[in-house]
Amino acid sequence: MHNEKIFYLIVAHCASKHPAFSQAALYHLIFDAENNGFSKVVKRVGKRKILLDKQEF
Repeated sequence: MHNEKIFYLIVAHCASKHPAFSQAALYHLIFDAENNGFSKVVKRVGKRKILLDKQEF
């Protein structure tokens, strides 16, 4: 088992840390995640909460 810590960011924090991506652009990537390979970054919690894996991003 790996002892790596996984850090997740909400979309707003990810957009502020990476100004090249707006919140709208991130939501577009999330919406089409299965087709564009972004699904390995996305972690869904419940019906509405979306977290992004900081290391995979």
